[in-house]
Amino acid sequence: MEYTRAAKRRKFHFTYVTTCVVSNRRYYGMHSTDKVDDGYLGSGSQLRNSIRKHGEAAHKREVIEFFSNRELLREAEKRLVGPAEVQDPMCMNLISGGIAVLEPRGHAISPEHREKLNAAWKGKHHSEETK
Repeated sequence: MEYTRAAKRRKFHFTYVTTCVVSNRRYYGMHSTDKVDDGYLGSGSQLRNSIRKHGEAAHKREVIEFFSNRELLREAEKRLVGPAEVQDPMCMNLISGGIAVLEPRGHAISPEHREKLNAAWKGKHHSEETK
């Protein structure tokens, strides 16, 4: 995978938490970069929805821990984002850490994951144009 090879060559590897200061919901992740303050907040769908709703300025990323390489980083994310965090309604992560997100579209979704996705969209209304 091209992205993974490029990420391995980055200078900094760290886990982080991005918190929405409006809702106090949080998103845990890992990031590899050459510049620590690159403005990256995360890539989760619920996090992106939160940023769309509240704006980037309402989200604060804090580095949790630095690692010397990508492999150690992936292991740390597995420990950081476990099933308990995924089930917490204040957590915006939909899956446990360390799981590759580059899976083909149409893959099977666990009932727990589907339930969390449905809860994230509950109460959202379509405009007349999108109905």
